[in-house]
Amino acid sequence: MKKGFTFVEVLVSTIILIIVLAEMLAGFAGGRLISRRSRERLIAQGFAREKLEELLNAGYTALPITGGYAEDPSFLINYANLEFVKKTEARRFYKIDQFYDAQGRPCYKRIIVVVKWKDLFPDVIYTESLSSLIYNPDYGIGEGGVPPERLFPPETGPVIPPGI
Repeated sequence: MKKGFTFVEVLVSTIILIIVLAEMLAGFAGGRLISRRSRERLIAQGFAREKLEELLNAGYTALPITGGYAEDPSFLINYANLEFVKKTEARRFYKIDQFYDAQGRPCYKRIIVVVKWKDLFPDVIYTESLSSLIYNPDYGIGEGGVPPERLFPPETGPVIPPGI
């Protein structure tokens, strides 16, 4: 009897090895895609948080009512050279709405900041949004005002601005 493997045994074991390696590589590629998208979301959240803090720090009276989503021109001026912004055509928008109580007095403003970016493969648009409320310092609860927990509008979610 000869020692060793036949050609068929070597061929079958090679095919099995190729199938196992192909599955492992597909898993690594999928993990890398998830990692990239998570990184992009984290960057977008940082950009949204930065604008939200800037608007909150401006104070209630300094915030103009936008009437719709306004694109943030400082975003491209400050970040145009970043790889994330160049590759994904990222844009930042914000919206400021005024809310009134039952007597028609302005009680708070809602700020919504949205960052949009494209994924180059496939051609999908992603969004990340943050929102906050800023109360009118001149609005008095003791003067027939409504407690803050009753001021919130029904949440319908932010409306995402069209196209990048």
